Amino acid sequence: MRKIPIIVLSALLAAAIVSLVILYREYGKTRGALVAGEQKLVSLESKVAEFRKEQDVLKDHARKSEEYLQMLEKAKQRISELKKAQDVNKETIARLEEQLRQAEEKSKAKEQTLLSLKEQLLAKESALRELQACSGFKEKIEEMERRCKEKEEAILRLKKDLSAKDAFVAQLKADLADATSQLASLKERLTKDKKERDALIAKLQSELAKTSSRAASLEKQVATEKEQKDELIAKFQAELQKAKAELLTLREDLAKKEKDLRTLNMRLLELKGQRAQLESQINQMKAAYDAILSDLKTQIQNKEVTISKLEQKLSITFVDRILFPFGKATITPEGKKVLAKVGSILKNVKRKQIRVIGHTDNRPILPQYRYKFPSNWELSAARAAAVVRFFQEEVGLDPRNMEAVGRSFYEPVGSNETEEGRAQNRRVNIVIGPKIE
Repeated sequence: MRKIPIIVLSALLAAAIVSLVILYREYGKTRGALVAGEQKLVSLESKVAEFRKEQDVLKDHARKSEEYLQMLEKAKQRISELKKAQDVNKETIARLEEQLRQAEEKSKAKEQTLLSLKEQLLAKESALRELQACSGFKEKIEEMERRCKEKEEAILRLKKDLSAKDAFVAQLKADLADATSQLASLKERLTKDKKERDALIAKLQSELAKTSSRAASLEKQVATEKEQKDELIAKFQAELQKAKAELLTLREDLAKKEKDLRTLNMRLLELKGQRAQLESQINQMKAAYDAILSDLKTQIQNKEVTISKLEQKLSITFVDRILFPFGKATITPEGKKVLAKVGSILKNVKRKQIRVIGHTDNRPILPQYRYKFPSNWELSAARAAAVVRFFQEEVGLDPRNMEAVGRSFYEPVGSNETEEGRAQNRRVNIVIGPKIE
């Protein structure tokens, strides 16, 4: 019987140790899952960072495309400026052509004047030759010579004028040739510029079309990739939030398991302490049992006292005749001696709880005692209280560790139909057990 509490405590201790091992394994698994979750979280964060870098690269491509489009706009402006310069060159060429036409008209007028003067000179030379043929007319000849001299002088003047005009015409011709050369050069340059401009315009338009197509394709690609990246970022953010939630759950589970582990450790320590305390109390109970057996050997042999051990408790039963007179709750002198022996032994038992229970048979209380005990309830309770009061006042036991209970005749151990059974039922039972705090 004494080994049963130790076996129970050992079983509880073993169960606690098994639970501790299981919790430790769960703690290890949870910690591993937590580490895996943290690694997954780090991986997801690195992927998000990579996608953000790719998004920055795409933004840089889009910025470069915008710069290229700006360059194309500048090229368009340059083409417009070239067109304006071409129009200015056309106006300059038209003005030079008009000046050349006017110079050609002036040159033609001077050539006609020169031809007219040459014809007049030829006519006058013919008239002179005719006058020289007429010898009779000396005066006329002199007059004619004078006139001829005048004419010669006029011719010289005309020749000088003609020479000046020839020089002017030559200069005009040179200017005309120069203007013609310049005009040809301008026409050639204009043609070349036009070809270059047309080629440049065609090239720029082709590049503009390609760039516009490329920009549209790039914008579409950027939009598609941005949408895909946004979806991936949203997906990874959702996975990140999920991983964070799982991580939080794992941390909460880990904290809970650590708390449970600490609670089990504390419970294990308490159980170990209770086991040690219980073993000490069992040893004290055993010593008290042996001492009571020795001190109450006579009463036990006379069947006035019965001692039994109930697992962790010690039970001492007194028949009523050894403690109380019939129908009364006053302890007899012999009963006081017996209770003093029991009390002195119980005084050495620490951390104990003493429960005194009074029992009666089923016969009603005699009329002469009913003024004090109206029923067996009052009698059983009064006898239990008398024993508790004796232990407190005479032996010195702590009243906080004792209680008195009356059970009347509702827990019989014998038959109330016989005198012997009723004598067994009239008893006081003292139960000593460990105090539960």
